[in-house]
Amino acid sequence: EFVIEPAGRDEITELTEAFNTMITEVKGARERIVFLEKVSGWQEFARRLAHEIKNPLTPIQLAIQELRRRTPEDRPEFKKFVDDAADMVEEEIASLTRLVDEFSQFARLPEVVPEEVELKAYLEEFLAAYNRFEPEATVDLKMPAEPVQASIDRVLMRRVLANLATNAIQAAGAGKAQLTIAL
Repeated sequence: EFVIEPAGRDEITELTEAFNTMITEVKGARERIVFLEKVSGWQEFARRLAHEIKNPLTPIQLAIQELRRRTPEDRPEFKKFVDDAADMVEEEIASLTRLVDEFSQFARLPEVVPEEVELKAYLEEFLAAYNRFEPEATVDLKMPAEPVQASIDRVLMRRVLANLATNAIQAAGAGKAQLTIAL
């Protein structure tokens, strides 16, 4: 990292500090670009993998349906065998389809719809909606006295907070989790 040490209290020092700030911002922007490129790569991989897994499921499903249709009715024990096997295959197809659909959700990150929100009120509403996660956890909310404004996507942030709280409760065990939300 290239940083110049300021050596005084004049215009050159101010220029040096501005230069250092600019270098830090450029480094942060570069890191964000690298991160977004990686996420984009994984999204493309997820799309392709989901497509490759899902493609053969439809012909398999159609083949099972055709097998059921062509099974002779006059051989009940054979028909039961085919129906049982077909039920099992169709159940697994449904399971794979669901997994692929969930996996492909990663490939489609939700659109962010930011809006100005007062965060203290937002957090209180969030905790009220989840009954403060009682009795699974105790919640310690640390907030400043003054209002705090931020631009957030209310729905996505709620999902993030709920997932973090749920993960913490699962890791600690229901009734043992102690959540701290600091603003």
